Amino acid sequence: MSYILRYQPIVDISRGQEVIGYESFVSGSRGESPAELFKRYAGQIARFDRELMHTAIAEALPRLQPQQLLFLNVHPKTLLAGVSLPEGLANQLVLEIMESTIYSARIKRQLQQLALKGYTMAYDDFGKRNANLDRLLSTTFRPSWIKLDKAFIAAYAEPQVPLIIRYMLELCELLHTKLIIEGVESEEQLQLLHTCGVRYVQGYYLGMPSRVIEGKTISSQPLQAVK
Repeated sequence: MSYILRYQPIVDISRGQEVIGYESFVSGSRGESPAELFKRYAGQIARFDRELMHTAIAEALPRLQPQQLLFLNVHPKTLLAGVSLPEGLANQLVLEIMESTIYSARIKRQLQQLALKGYTMAYDDFGKRNANLDRLLSTTFRPSWIKLDKAFIAAYAEPQVPLIIRYMLELCELLHTKLIIEGVESEEQLQLLHTCGVRYVQGYYLGMPSRVIEGKTISSQPLQAVK
C-alpha cells in the first residue's frame, strides 16, 4: 500500500499569522485514513511509523525556514520499540506524544532518553478522553507544547469555552509550556481565540494539510511503504 504525507501549518496569530512550523499527516494514496493505514501494518506499526517520520524529515526540513519546526506524531508502539531519528535535528523537531499513550516503565525510559538528546515534545489531543491533568505531574514527560483537542474550539459558542481556554493559557504559562489550539475552522473561532489571548493555532481555516511548504511544492508521487 502506498501513502502520501501532507503538511499543515501551525501559526502565531499574535504576529500576523506567522507560520512557526508544520505538522505531518499521512493518508493512503487512494484516500485511506491514518487508522486504515496503521491497521494494514498492524504487525509492523513501529517500522511503518519510523518510515513516516524519516520520510517527513527528508521532505519537509529542507523546505522550512531556519526558525520553523516540524511536528511529528509518534505512535505508542514506536515508543515501546524505540524512536530512531537522524542525529543533529533535535532543535528542529517536535515529537507529538498521543493522548492514548500509556506511560509504562519502558516508555518512560524512552521519553527520558529523547529528552536527554534534546528533543522537544508536545502532548497531543489534550483533554480528548480523560482529564489528563495527572500527566502534567510526571517528572518523565515534560512537554514544551500542549495541543488542546479540537473538540473545545468546535464548541466555541458554549459560554464555558473561553473560561477553559483562558484556564489552559494560565496553566501553560505557569508550567512554561506553549499552548496550541487545534481544529480552528472559522473566522468566529479565530476571533474568540484572539480575545482569549491565544497565540498558536492550527486548523483548516488557517491552512489545509497539503504538499506545499513555504510556497514550495513537493512531488505528489505516492510513496510505497517498506514491506
